[in-house]
Amino acid sequence: MAPELTYNGHLSTLVVQICTQVILMFNWQDIQIFLEVARTGRLTDAARRLDMDHSTVSRRIRRFEAHINTHLFERSTHGYRLTTAGKQLLMFAEEMARQATRAGDHGGRGATGGGG
Repeated sequence: MAPELTYNGHLSTLVVQICTQVILMFNWQDIQIFLEVARTGRLTDAARRLDMDHSTVSRRIRRFEAHINTHLFERSTHGYRLTTAGKQLLMFAEEMARQATRAGDHGGRGATGGGG
């Protein structure tokens, strides 16, 4: 189980704790699911884009939040809105996705030998 997060009045400290736990318990699919729910604001839309069942997306988000001991979304009948911690994690997760894409693109060119 993850250590409990503590908020000492400095959001950056909480964000570092969350990001550290995400890295320690890294599951790329959970990050992708989080990103899609954050981008679409709706489980059904995120599930469609991920080609998953909406109940699976819901379960994975709840499990991810439990793992990092932090609510990332405010749920309502109008959809999912990011909490402050969720907004901070979104910036981190988007950067991770950009880096993964760059690494994949770079690796793909090297693997095919395409240089120009």
